[in-house]
Amino acid sequence: MEQSTLKNRTIFAADNLDVLMGINSNSIDLIYLDPPFNKKKTFTAPLGSQAEGASFKDIFYQNDIKNVQLAYIKEKYPKLGAFIEAIEGLGVKDKKGKKKKSQEYNKYYLIYMSVRLIEMERILKETGSIYLHCDPTMSHYLKLVMDGIFGEENFVSEISWKRTSSGGSPDMIGNVRDTIFYYQKSDKYKYKTVYIPLTEEEKKKKFNKEDEYGLFKIADHLEANPTLGDRPSGNCHYTYKGYTPKIRWRVTKDNLVKLDEEHRIYWNENGRPYKKYYLKDHLGYAITNNWDDISIPSKNERVGYPTQKPLKLLERIIKASSNEGEIVLDPFCGCATACIAAERLNRKWIGIDVSTKAYKLVLERVKKEGLFLKPNDITWRLINKETTDCPQRTDIAKDTRPYKEKKTQLYGEQSGNCALCKDHFETFQLEIDHILPKSKGGGDNYENLQLLCGHCNRIKGTKTMDEAEARLLELGVIQT
Repeated sequence: MEQSTLKNRTIFAADNLDVLMGINSNSIDLIYLDPPFNKKKTFTAPLGSQAEGASFKDIFYQNDIKNVQLAYIKEKYPKLGAFIEAIEGLGVKDKKGKKKKSQEYNKYYLIYMSVRLIEMERILKETGSIYLHCDPTMSHYLKLVMDGIFGEENFVSEISWKRTSSGGSPDMIGNVRDTIFYYQKSDKYKYKTVYIPLTEEEKKKKFNKEDEYGLFKIADHLEANPTLGDRPSGNCHYTYKGYTPKIRWRVTKDNLVKLDEEHRIYWNENGRPYKKYYLKDHLGYAITNNWDDISIPSKNERVGYPTQKPLKLLERIIKASSNEGEIVLDPFCGCATACIAAERLNRKWIGIDVSTKAYKLVLERVKKEGLFLKPNDITWRLINKETTDCPQRTDIAKDTRPYKEKKTQLYGEQSGNCALCKDHFETFQLEIDHILPKSKGGGDNYENLQLLCGHCNRIKGTKTMDEAEARLLELGVIQT
């Protein structure tokens, strides 16, 4: 079902988790994400650049992640949750025998990524695909997370993108490649072969013959060749234009006549026939998972954003895994390269970024690319603690059962405990609450309901569970 409340060409300035949770299931055709890599530093656009003012933190601390998020992961994907918990125990210890902080940061990063990837899997169509861009910092962990959420059987390819040709130093191997994990939602996914055109030098070298129909090359024998393992066959013995093969033809007579009518037979000086391949019909080389023909953004393309990716890279992904008119989502859109590429290729697009700068960059890049869009054609939706402009799910049926019946079921499922403070209460002391507030995209579906004690419910109000938990920690009601 397509999301009716999401307008094409929308940029959300928000935590992408809030937006993702408000998008209908099975509504997005293609997701490309270039998330933080957990490099444990902060990236900032330089002064004077188009992206001046844009920055993002690429290190994850405990206060960035809430206990409820790991509990949610463990509930939906127990093995993935156990794996993430085990990450903290990996690695060497410092001189005092304590585990290094980097392992804790890795754990928090994987929790951060997992809860978002769970939502991305939900909103992706059965025919959809997702491309996750990362580097060696966390790629080995993220592959396991993707396997856990999307399924090993839906892994398509690990693409290696050579982002630069810079060499290494005398005492270090140069890391010049990023990794892009390509997964399908199901075996119904779409893929269209993308070809890399021949260079002028390759054209001259390979297509070195010419007739009145254009440049061509000779590639295949049309008669059976015993050196290639061909053996006699009963349906290809005939004479054509006075020529009879020693063994047989490789094609039937009807097919041979068709090739001749299309001017695709070449007779050499010895009178032997070969098949012609014309340059005009050559699409190029079908891409593999080794992408070494696209470099970092050129000077004219750069806007100063710290981790900007080239348009050609995104155009290749969009061409391969979507059709015109379909929806492309970039939940970490930064300077919105995926959005611009989607616009150029006549796709619908949605971008999300924590920085308000993304919207301004889209407007500037649209103008620079000559895409003839007006500012009113692009929607900007700011979402923070003061605003409630999250998308609302429309694909969830409202639970019309009596209040008492729902409360009784929830009471049994929660063993009589408040979902926040975890204290035990009698039924009459607990109240039904929305896990994700309706103001932030939550629905009235049963899966979005929980029981809270009166005190916790007043503190939570219209907050998310993460925000409510942070407030309870601050008040000392609960402990970490």
